[in-house]
Amino acid sequence: KKIDAYDAEIVQIQRNLEKMNRDRDRLKSYADHYGALLAPVRRLSYDVLLQIFEEACKQESDLCPSNIPFLLGLVCKRWRDVIIDSPSLW
Repeated sequence: KKIDAYDAEIVQIQRNLEKMNRDRDRLKSYADHYGALLAPVRRLSYDVLLQIFEEACKQESDLCPSNIPFLLGLVCKRWRDVIIDSPSLW
């Protein structure tokens, strides 16, 4: 009977561990998501982003220069808006 009690306790502990792992994974996902929202690059003004993008487009690269604005615009909506609104990059 003692073995059965231990087996039951082990099953309960395993269930608790699985639940805790799921909770941890969910919390990590939230932390990753909200951490990205607080990234310092998100605080850069439109003008600063535009200057950075203009410099990036001037740099020599293995990429075709005309592809650089397109690639920058794929990063996020805000960057895409800056690229689209800035004819100097095209």
